[in-house]
Amino acid sequence: MHECGHALAAIMAGCGAIIHYGWTNYYRCRNNSEAWDLIKGLAGPFVNILIGSVGFVLLSRNCRRGIRNQEVLLAAISFFWSREIVVWVADLFIKPYWYKNAFVSDEERASLQLFDKPFVFSILFGVIGMLACGITVFRLLEKEKRLSFIIFGMLGSIAGYLFWFHFLGPVLLP
Repeated sequence: MHECGHALAAIMAGCGAIIHYGWTNYYRCRNNSEAWDLIKGLAGPFVNILIGSVGFVLLSRNCRRGIRNQEVLLAAISFFWSREIVVWVADLFIKPYWYKNAFVSDEERASLQLFDKPFVFSILFGVIGMLACGITVFRLLEKEKRLSFIIFGMLGSIAGYLFWFHFLGPVLLP
């Protein structure tokens, strides 16, 4: 979904786009302005943020109404915000010490382009993501489901990442 956001923005900018399992290539762009580069770069994270926000809002509304049958599914959808937490942690705490020449995240690239500082969007989106995920787990989920959700959410995220980037993604979208 994230890469589809990049591709859609590229198409809107008059570019061709090829989606791979971890990146999107643009070609034959009719509009190479800095504004469109910024939009193409932030469109991927925006998709994650939008999906996570929809899950969060629906979960909040259902919990207020006492509807609990879709709670775990909506909590998982709200956790699309967790990508922003991972980027924030990686940009600020991991990359500077262990992977100095690692890839540049979409958020870092956009922050450099707009503010000439690398981590503005990483921090902003990371803090909002931390709040959204924290409220989801500690305020909206029933107490009996919290520990299971945290454990299986972390295990599922790691397994999903490894499965996508090391097995399924390279096969489906080389």
